[in-house]
Amino acid sequence: MELFHGTKIKRLQSDWGTEYVNKAFSDHLTNSGIDHLKSAPRSPQQNGRSERFNRTLKNGVRCLLIESGLPARFWAEAMVAVCNLRNMCPSAAIGFMIPEEIWTGQPIKKSHLEMLRVFGCQAWAKIEDGSVNVLQPQAERCINLGLEVGVKGYRLWSIKRNKVIVRRNVVFQEDVFPWKDRFEEREQKREPKIQTEEPNFGRRIERDYTFLGLDKEDTENSNADETADEINVAEETVDNAADETADRGEGGGQGDTDGYEPPATAPGGGEAGDAERPGGDDGQQVANQDRQEEIWVIS
Repeated sequence: MELFHGTKIKRLQSDWGTEYVNKAFSDHLTNSGIDHLKSAPRSPQQNGRSERFNRTLKNGVRCLLIESGLPARFWAEAMVAVCNLRNMCPSAAIGFMIPEEIWTGQPIKKSHLEMLRVFGCQAWAKIEDGSVNVLQPQAERCINLGLEVGVKGYRLWSIKRNKVIVRRNVVFQEDVFPWKDRFEEREQKREPKIQTEEPNFGRRIERDYTFLGLDKEDTENSNADETADEINVAEETVDNAADETADRGEGGGQGDTDGYEPPATAPGGGEAGDAERPGGDDGQQVANQDRQEEIWVIS
């Protein structure tokens, strides 16, 4: 600042951070004649302007990391990119003037603004070390980290070599975010696949028909016809049994006893008191036949 603007720093205000409060830094301030003012511990409100601007920078860093999908270890690169953007944007605190123009005393060049690209987007940097031939790829895939300070070039993260490189000839794809896309693909692979469809046993049934040498449609039709015939026979049998039971009840049921006189002797030689029940061998056969018919109808 002394060489650039011709003015000297007389006073410096900071908090109690170890980057400011240490012997080496204190000795430098003392030798330079700079007065060091410090805020009280745990009192950020005493340094409100700096703390408020730090909050603005942190909000910008969080937005860049979320949008680009980069991990938290790139926070320093995002902080530098946010500071460069803030210095190029108008600020209400200084009457909507641009901080960099006030600092340098010169307007920002249009070519400098045209170099701005989306943070974290995909970039293809030209390989200029002469290690590739004509038939090999002439560019490597990178991630944009912003402008390099003091250099007319871009600061890039090489995906293949996992390190920061600086290149001038770069082609950008500002709608593609390699790190974010890779993270989403990884999350999709981790999601469990739930089978919602019912199991299909049709193939197993078809294999069984083929193994038996039968036609599937003919077999199903014949089975349906046999089932229908069995149902019809069962219905006719039940109807006949019901008619026989009804006829038997009308001919000698207990409910119709008017004018009925039991015979003196039973048909089979039984007593007169056993007139209601058939006697002898013939009566026993009739009783057994009736019992079998009742059991058959029930079953």
